[in-house]
Amino acid sequence: FYHNAIPILCYHSIPDRESFQIHMSCIREFGLSVTALDDLVNWMRYQIPLRMPAIALTFDDCYASQLLNAVPVLAAFGYPATFFAVTQWIRQRSNPLSKIEAQNSTLRRSGLLELRRLGFEIGFHGRTHTAMSELAPQLQEAELQIGKRELEDLLGKEVHFFSYPYGHCPSSAVEAVKACGFQAAVTVRLGGVKAKDDLFTLKRICVPVESTREGLKAQLTWIPQLAEMVRTSPPLDRLAGVVWRRR
Repeated sequence: FYHNAIPILCYHSIPDRESFQIHMSCIREFGLSVTALDDLVNWMRYQIPLRMPAIALTFDDCYASQLLNAVPVLAAFGYPATFFAVTQWIRQRSNPLSKIEAQNSTLRRSGLLELRRLGFEIGFHGRTHTAMSELAPQLQEAELQIGKRELEDLLGKEVHFFSYPYGHCPSSAVEAVKACGFQAAVTVRLGGVKAKDDLFTLKRICVPVESTREGLKAQLTWIPQLAEMVRTSPPLDRLAGVVWRRR
């Protein structure tokens, strides 16, 4: 399976640096190389080889805890990652935050620029974090075009990747993402990415940072393989979709 598929892990808040370090240590112990999302796209688009088995690391929402607890670990391991920002959440505050408030808040402009300075990729996660399925097609385009431009103005560079808020990716939103000039987009549909998959509906594995070593191993091995088998059976795939939407 992992000679032909690459899991993309999705993290959110990282309140505990020690747990995250255990995850990154396990990835190394499992013999997985960590590839940048840009290199994964080039592997899909141009058949540029990667060192397999491989995974990619992504972080949604740009929480301050990601910069505080994940980034030092990523830097120590030399692992690339992509962080997806919501532009209306990039707020300026003059009052100091408590430690707990700071970890649960989202990064402001200075934090995103620090991620960029450290060499991490910044992607776009929506202007308002509204599910694309809740917006009319013309509003989907506005959400994407305005927010992408805001983020690019802030970073001073082009933004190449998009993460669908809540993973919702109706066909109209997929077409809008393409029209806005993104190179690829990620969902939260479970599975590993194969070379011939659609670049604009890439599957990911959402990983709670509190997962144990055994839980992480399951999410990196048999769980995405099981998801692929379920997907080959239309009745099971429909049932899985219903269960997932109820979560």
